[in-house]
Order: sequence, then C-alpha cells, then structure tokens
Amino acid sequence: MLLQDIFINRKKELAEISSGIALGQSFIIIAPRRYGKTTLIKKIAKDIESQNQVIYIDVMRYAHSAISLAEAITEACLAKIGIIGKLRNWLKNIDAKLDLKIKFQELEVDIILEQIAANDGYNALAKSLELAEKLALKQNQRWVMIYDEIGELQHLDEQAIRVMRSVIQHHQQVSYLFAGSQESLMNNIFISSRGAFYRFGIIYQLTELELKDVVEFFHSSLSNVSGEVIDFIIDNFHGHPYYTTNIFYRIIQQIMMKNLSSFGLSDLREIIQNLLSSETHYLEDQLIRLNQRKNTFAVLLAAAHGDPYQATDKLSKQSIHATLKILIQDGYLRNHAGKYQLTDPLLSLYLRDESLAIY
Repeated sequence: MLLQDIFINRKKELAEISSGIALGQSFIIIAPRRYGKTTLIKKIAKDIESQNQVIYIDVMRYAHSAISLAEAITEACLAKIGIIGKLRNWLKNIDAKLDLKIKFQELEVDIILEQIAANDGYNALAKSLELAEKLALKQNQRWVMIYDEIGELQHLDEQAIRVMRSVIQHHQQVSYLFAGSQESLMNNIFISSRGAFYRFGIIYQLTELELKDVVEFFHSSLSNVSGEVIDFIIDNFHGHPYYTTNIFYRIIQQIMMKNLSSFGLSDLREIIQNLLSSETHYLEDQLIRLNQRKNTFAVLLAAAHGDPYQATDKLSKQSIHATLKILIQDGYLRNHAGKYQLTDPLLSLYLRDESLAIY
C-alpha cells in the first residue's frame, strides 16, 4: 500500500462531485493546507477521466502573470488533441505558426500567439479560456478544467479573475472545478456577494475527517492497534486528513518491518518523533513565515498553549486581536465556538513540545 492510496472518508464529496460534473455542474472546494484537497481532486479526476477530457492547472505556478496562465491553459488544451510543445517556441517559428493557423483556424491559436507576443495578457487569457469550450464542442465531449489554488490569482489582480468569470460563465460543454487552501481569498472570490464567482457553482468546504470514520477505519484495518493509540491520534490530530493518513501509513510500516503482534503507545511515540523529524523543514518554514510579520509568532504560540491573549504583557488586546485576524486570514488559526485553534495539529504539538508526552 502506498501513502497516496490511503483515502479515509470523503466518499460523499467524491460521489457527488463526480456525478455532478457529468451533468455539467461546476464545483468549488475550499480546504486548509493539508486537508486532502489535492488527494480528493486526483480521485475525482481519476473517476471521471474515462468519460471526460480532464485538465489540471496548478494556478500557483502561473499566478505571477496573466500571460503565464494563458500559456499554461493553451498548452494543456492543445496537448489533449496531440499538439505538444511550448507556445514560446512556436512564436519563434514562422512555419509552425502558419501551420497552426491553417490546421486550426477556427480555434484561433494564432491569435493567442499574437497576443502573447504583444504581452496582451488579459486578452490572451480570455482566448485561452475560450479554447477549452471550442475543443469540447468540436469533440462533442465534456471537458473538465481543474484550477487548483485559484485563490492565488488575487495576488495578481482582480482583473484576471473578472476575465475568467466573464468568459467561462457562457460555457456549456466545459465543467469547472476550482480549489483553494487560503480560506479568506476563496471566500472573497466565491462566497462574498461581491466576489467575481459568487454563486458560480456548488461549494464544498472540507473540514477534518469524521472521527467515527477514523476510528472505524483504524479498527477495521489494524486490529492489533490498542484503543489508547487510536484515542491519542483522535485527541491530538482531530481527524486532520494529512496527518491521520500519514500516521496510519507509518503504523502499517512499523508493524510489518518489526513483525509486531500488538501496537501500543510506546510504539506510537517513535512514530510521532519520526513524523516530527520528517516534517521539521516544513514546520520551520512556517515559523520563518510567521516571524516575517510582527507579533504573529508570539500570538500563535500562545494560542497553541490555549489562550492567544496571554501572548505577552507587551502586547495590547487590540494588537492581539488584529494579529488573530491576520493568522485566521493566512490559514494558521480558526475560531471554533469562541476558541482559537491551530489548523495544523502537528505545528501545535511542535510549538508545545509535547511530542514526548506519550506514556
């Protein structure tokens, strides 16, 4: 079994989105970092690819310019009809440009090339978006465009998002799946009544896995794991998709490698320590990012210990409140029933240094 093959729950979302796309519906998935968003997207793509043309675009890679995004969309669409290559190379080749114009005049690929050459980003983006619909109509097949981390476009500017909405709202043969991990950005685009994509599709906000499903999954898959181990995982990781599946995978590995007949808290301690070691670079990177903004580390550290308003005597309540808003906006914290919780339970353990508190 591979780590990427472990898929706990999300059956409802998988079934509803896969069947909805077949009916022409579009969807938006909002989830914090490491909440299984990408895993779910890949499962959906695999489920529907036999009946649909599926294209995946990681917007984060191209969000620095409308031109880059237009190029990525155009190249991905053309690849689906067997035209492989970089648009930048065709710009330098007059014969190739002429060949494209003759063979695919109705697709207006030559116009996209001209707009890219002229650095006309927004018009190139509009034409690249239209290309998917033209190809879907030409093939008489549903196309599905998956845009992951779409919220990153807000770092470019609002115009790119408005261009996307103005074009794709008229599409009949293309379904869209938008996904993003920065909740505040996604809310601005899809949930706010002033957002460019307000009421565009059905919204799924991924939360932690259902705890009863986690318990059932562990019991059904690992009969030799003690109840104390499962309780510790539930109490400290709260059904967090990434860490729950990661720990499950590590438990399987350890049982097989050591030929264990039972698995208890002392065994789990080793796994948590190894998990912390393997994630040290990620965790330290998060702390570096936090320290780039004033007060954020101190407030998050206090929140990890239970009360962000105990951050330091030097900070006023007003400063702490403003910092909490930033931490929520950046996806580090959430306010759950009046209590501030870190969205990343391993980061919380790391800050509290409780990795050794397993007896």
